[in-house]
Amino acid sequence: MKSLFLFIALYAFTACAPKDKLVYFYNNTNNLSQVSSIQQTKIKTNDLISVLVTAEDLESVIPFNYPNSFISSGGAGAGIPYNFGRPSLTGYLVDVSGNVKLPVIGDVYVLNMSITELKNKLELIYKEFVNNPVVIVRLENFKVSVIGDVRLPGTFQIPNEKVSIIEAIGMAGDLNITALRNNILVIREKDGIKNQYRFDLTDANCVNSEVYFLEQNDIVYVEPNYTQRTQSSFIRQTAPLFTSISALFVSSLFLILNFN
Repeated sequence: MKSLFLFIALYAFTACAPKDKLVYFYNNTNNLSQVSSIQQTKIKTNDLISVLVTAEDLESVIPFNYPNSFISSGGAGAGIPYNFGRPSLTGYLVDVSGNVKLPVIGDVYVLNMSITELKNKLELIYKEFVNNPVVIVRLENFKVSVIGDVRLPGTFQIPNEKVSIIEAIGMAGDLNITALRNNILVIREKDGIKNQYRFDLTDANCVNSEVYFLEQNDIVYVEPNYTQRTQSSFIRQTAPLFTSISALFVSSLFLILNFN
């Protein structure tokens, strides 16, 4: 009888993970006075940029536009996810010197500029050729990868060039129950160097982390909690045995009580 009760106690202990290991933003002892600021995305080498020039006189801007450029601006094919194997259909590649080659005006230096800065710069350039030009600039290869112990690992294209690590994990179907929540790895490349950052989802102050908002080509790796996985495996393997023993115990107790 003692052995049975010990087994039940062990089962209950391993079946329950501590709350602070599973709940997001658990460690919230103070009201947060700060929220991580959204930094404007900076253009890097090998980025793919789409540029659409419009004006009242549409014929005047035709020479400045990439053929079929409407595709990247909401036409057929827009919004196709990267992980379906079909990245953007149009765009200009930022070369190793930080330039893009645009129709008519030629090379334009764009390295480390924000999308807004480039838009303003191009509108000034196009004013020399077109009356009241309006320029739409998009970063076509803003994508992040979420891998590891999540339900739907993959690479996701971000259409609005802004995504938090929470949103990216949501795109990946959330963490598995066995995922390690307090030591998520973010890999970010800067100037050809891969930097590693650690992120704790159980701490409410994680919103102030420098990697709370992801940058293009960031990789989020969710490490499995091997202890939790071992416990879950033990539960799955012993659950049928526990059920059988419980049924036998109840049946035996019922027979004993009836005979008495």
